Amino acid sequence: PHLRAHTGSSAVPALEAGSSSNSRSIGEKLPAWHPAAIYGVGLLSCYLALAAVTIFVGLAITGWIVPLDGFQSFDSRPVQWMADHRTPFLDSLSLIGSELAGGFVIPTLIAVVVIISALQRRWLLAGFVLAAILLESATYRTTVFFVERDRPHVERLEGLPVDASFPSGHVAASIALYSGFALLLTSRMTSTRAKALVWAAALAIPPIVAVSRMYRGMHHPLDTLAGVLMGVAALTLALLLARTTRVVARK
Repeated sequence: PHLRAHTGSSAVPALEAGSSSNSRSIGEKLPAWHPAAIYGVGLLSCYLALAAVTIFVGLAITGWIVPLDGFQSFDSRPVQWMADHRTPFLDSLSLIGSELAGGFVIPTLIAVVVIISALQRRWLLAGFVLAAILLESATYRTTVFFVERDRPHVERLEGLPVDASFPSGHVAASIALYSGFALLLTSRMTSTRAKALVWAAALAIPPIVAVSRMYRGMHHPLDTLAGVLMGVAALTLALLLARTTRVVARK
């Protein structure tokens, strides 16, 4: 009962720490604070670590790799080709693909899951979903503040800041959200076919988002690749945080 009061009944195997996992090792070494305190401190620590790494990588790329002879042209070529082959139909498709990880869909899905989880007192589930998107979003906004890279020199189909090309926040969010949902769902499934279908759908979305963002002139290929890595890192840290919090709650 004490555990359920603090974290909610999990019923989600993905959020359970393995007997020899890093999250269990970390959780057993932490003080027996209230799980909410562990979660808050852990969330801040994960954000600072991920933001520091992403900013360092971004500055290194924009300072050393992008200026290399021919690299900027190479990295812009696919975007230019897409811009040269735009049609009204493809414009509409790219908008749909982009909005899969856009400013309306992502907050709506997160809000629905968090509210339902809170009503059911499944605080750990709500915390995991919220942490994944908070880590991604906060890291993205911090990174673009320090790392300036102009968007591709083509007509852009959206009016976002020109110097915020690195990394792709949409791609990162698509991984943090949809792969996070897939992880939660498949950990409760027994059918291999059902698991394969869920993961196929989740893993198909980031490439669609990446191509859509490049088509719309918002990112270079390198920016979308950085978004993939940032999304994976945010999801991994959110999972580590949730599992560690549960270990501490059991103490």
